[in-house]
Amino acid sequence: MPKQQVEFINRDRELEVIQSATQDWGTVQVLCIQGVGGIGKTRFLEEIGIRYIDTSVQGKPILMPETIDFDDYAMQTSGTLQRKLSQLLGEKTFASYLQRAGDWRKMEVAGVSPERLHEESRKVHKSFVDCFSQLAAKHRIILRFDSTDTLEESELWKFLLSLGVELTNMVLIIAGRNAKNLFEDIQLQGGVNVQLIELQPLEWEAQEQYLQQKQSLLHEKIDPALAEKLLYLSQGRPIWIDLAVEWKAQDIPFDWLVNSKIQDFKSLSAKQVEEFESHLVEHIIQIRTDMDKLILTMSHVYPLDEKLIGDILNVSTEKASELFEEAQMHAFIKNLPDQRISLHDEMRRMINDYVWPEIDQDGDRLQRDSRIAAKYFEKKVKEFEEKIEKLETKPEAVSDAFLDRDALIRMLDPAILQQVKYTLFWDIKKGLSLYKNLMQKARQISRIGLAEKMERTIQPFIPSLSPAQKYQVDIIRGRLLNDLGRPKEAEKLLNKLLEENRNIPECASDIYNALGMSEVHLGRLDLALQYQLKSLEIAEEQNMKRFIPVLLNVIGYIYRMRGEWAESIQCYRRAINEALRADATLDTIAGIQNNLGYVLSLDGKYDEAARYGEQAIKIWEKLKAEKKVGDEKVGMSETTLGAIYRYRGDYDLALKYHKQSLTRFEEPKDSEQLVRAYFHLGFTQWFKGDEEKNLDWYVLARESFEKSRELAEKYFHIKELPRILHETSHIYWGLDQRDKAREVNNKAYEIGKEVRDIHYAINSLVAKAEFDFDDGKYDDIPSYADILKKEYEDEGYHYPLFYGRMRRILAEVAFVKKEYETSLSYYAEGLTLIMQHGGYGRWLIDRELAMLEQKLLKLPPKTAHEWSTKFKEYWRKQEPQEKYGVMVSWCDQQIVEAKLRSES
Repeated sequence: MPKQQVEFINRDRELEVIQSATQDWGTVQVLCIQGVGGIGKTRFLEEIGIRYIDTSVQGKPILMPETIDFDDYAMQTSGTLQRKLSQLLGEKTFASYLQRAGDWRKMEVAGVSPERLHEESRKVHKSFVDCFSQLAAKHRIILRFDSTDTLEESELWKFLLSLGVELTNMVLIIAGRNAKNLFEDIQLQGGVNVQLIELQPLEWEAQEQYLQQKQSLLHEKIDPALAEKLLYLSQGRPIWIDLAVEWKAQDIPFDWLVNSKIQDFKSLSAKQVEEFESHLVEHIIQIRTDMDKLILTMSHVYPLDEKLIGDILNVSTEKASELFEEAQMHAFIKNLPDQRISLHDEMRRMINDYVWPEIDQDGDRLQRDSRIAAKYFEKKVKEFEEKIEKLETKPEAVSDAFLDRDALIRMLDPAILQQVKYTLFWDIKKGLSLYKNLMQKARQISRIGLAEKMERTIQPFIPSLSPAQKYQVDIIRGRLLNDLGRPKEAEKLLNKLLEENRNIPECASDIYNALGMSEVHLGRLDLALQYQLKSLEIAEEQNMKRFIPVLLNVIGYIYRMRGEWAESIQCYRRAINEALRADATLDTIAGIQNNLGYVLSLDGKYDEAARYGEQAIKIWEKLKAEKKVGDEKVGMSETTLGAIYRYRGDYDLALKYHKQSLTRFEEPKDSEQLVRAYFHLGFTQWFKGDEEKNLDWYVLARESFEKSRELAEKYFHIKELPRILHETSHIYWGLDQRDKAREVNNKAYEIGKEVRDIHYAINSLVAKAEFDFDDGKYDDIPSYADILKKEYEDEGYHYPLFYGRMRRILAEVAFVKKEYETSLSYYAEGLTLIMQHGGYGRWLIDRELAMLEQKLLKLPPKTAHEWSTKFKEYWRKQEPQEKYGVMVSWCDQQIVEAKLRSES
């Protein structure tokens, strides 16, 4: 049943401005409605809705969705606001925008770089603007926004500023106490027709009319002398008249007003205004009725639905429903979408100012209500998460009402934020613990947008935190800034934290670890390694058993990024030992074993690598049987084991594990693992075809790589693309699709640099040189080599295989040009670097030496003898000598071969 309202009065001038703006077809008009609390801004927006519904301009319809009230917590992000508007304006018109918005959400979950997410969010916004423009070509659109008070300087504030510039054929009406600030900000940016409408207090005659109508609605009669005093006190604010009459109708005594003198109110001081406000809400202090309890509750916990009313007031479902309906009849209650209600912000302010300090001096009641609200939102979070999980695992079992995963996430996120907020109110320690856990989870699943919102949610509580608690919030923010792709900001914050906490070992270790990750993001691996080693040193001194294996795992990863396999292996080995010493969980150990097995295979220790890979699978199988992990964990290690066997040259066994791993993954839940599984399958098929000189395997490899790329692009696993594209380019080259090969490899190089995949950025650069050499195009090869040396080798990146291959290509170019001294020098250096790594597949040192042997056979025997002798002298000097023994032995054979040729 809708609430009865006083007839709209005394705003004719303001409505004329609205009328003029509305009728000006084709233009964009921004109207900022400014006014103090209780002056009637919300009522003004409602009246606009009543007057212009089902109307037209120049014979074309006006389209005006319901008012968006930012008092609704769920509306306080630009993405949610755009989705809500698209829903209200017509989802069919906004279908392309909704598709892009859904894709953006997939990108966020997939862990796409913040830079790419930002770029894609701009495209999503452009799609919204394009869809809006299509609709605006046929309709004059009026958008109304209320309660902008909490938005200033926020992301949503900036979004509102942009709307006037980007949208077309629209009237944008924005109401709030700070609407004047928005007006001034819009004026500053220029190019927008913006007007400020300042709602003034009702004039005396209008107040009398309003009071009379309010009494009639409530069948109440106020003594004229009392009414006159009330009108002086209300100062033309309708909300105060509403409150006074509604309280009088409920027999709430007005002795304080009856016993006062009229002359006391004709010139009000600030103190008298405060006294009036306090008198308007003082009866709530007595908490005589359930409605008093509800109003008090809504001043702190909002919005409310029937279920939350029942929980906090501890009343039956029937009583909660009755109160919910009764509350909506009051003028100071807002009706929000989705069957929720909220207190008028002016009423909320007065209760917080005058009631809570009187009835809850120790904060017990606020804590009690907060605890109940926190528990309520905890249940809502679980409910939404279960529906999302069900949707992902068994979509056929989900009812039609919950088919939209994105819609579920839009409901989940505000519930999480409310849970955090009220838990912090209830118990700061519990709230901080919840905040830390949820932030870690959000970061792990790449919900960085949610993490940002939680970070904003905790800000009002920071003054209440102890220095130790504030540190915990700051270190989380530092890690979040890294996730957001803002490592320089993170570095600045973390260095400040280090100055403040250098003498607290646990904090210092944590900060060095976070700083190390900042440097990884910045591509400064030397400094990243220094920070992580410092973090490890402190952790070992303090015997931080559980942290040590985690750090060693990270350090092993950095060494691997630098191409330093031996050091990486050493770290992973220690990580396993420390994990066992700390009694770490089996899943931690299996993850480290998986990493160790992979890097062992890169270093040519295939048998040992395979043993670690097999044991990791065994652990995952056990945990799977105990229902602690899913099948995807087994598949992940099977993919790794397949790669290990590929590097060993055991292609049939590798194919077995790759195909087996594919059966473990489900789309879309395991899309990232599927991307990797198809990639490694294609890699193995390629190597098998290379060994057997069989292009049929190349065709199969191309299909697997293309499937991997399709999934990576579909689910926006952008970080996987550099290696997929690079390796696919070799397949295209082998199939003589050379233009396609160059195009794909160039893209791999650009994306590799964008997502900081140093390994494949370098690999793709070397491939550019290889392709040019095969095509007999030698001019650009020195420039590729120069980039490789200056940007990577000289900067401390340790990739001897790639550096060796580039020098070998330079050697081949010099050989073709008969610059033999230069060629010999490059061959000596290049094959030394390749031997440092050991090579794999087509780049094994044995194959490199075989190709060099073919070059020697083209030289006169005497020259071949000289080359072989010089190679032998060079390689005998390398350390450790035993590693290069096979190369020295090869030189002896070539010297003998040259002698045979000279004497034949």
